[in-house]
Amino acid sequence: MIRRMNRLNQWMILVAFCGVLGCAASRPEPNLGPLNPAHLRDGVYQGESQVGPVSAAVEVVLEEGRITRIELLRHRHMLGGAADPAIRERIVASQSTRVDAVSGATGSSRAIMQAVENALQAARVP
Repeated sequence: MIRRMNRLNQWMILVAFCGVLGCAASRPEPNLGPLNPAHLRDGVYQGESQVGPVSAAVEVVLEEGRITRIELLRHRHMLGGAADPAIRERIVASQSTRVDAVSGATGSSRAIMQAVENALQAARVP
């Protein structure tokens, strides 16, 4: 009986470990980068992102081809910390969605960066 319980515990640990690895491996690489003002229309745009178990929704304000404000509408993060407001400030300061992630909040950082990038997709001039 004890041997059977140990085997069951080993399987449970293995399944949990594979679930964590699967979640980390399924995170898509965000399509991030600097802005080209010539390809963006001014306005207010919304974007969402799901990066593993972390999600974010943002509203991005563009004026004269520059990001002037990012509002975090919704943000769900897990065990790591929240990247807000540091990640929004970095994006506005650098005018790029490719910025350094907040230490201890990588998933949160990536979700917010990708949500901003998704909002900017609607602002792009074809």
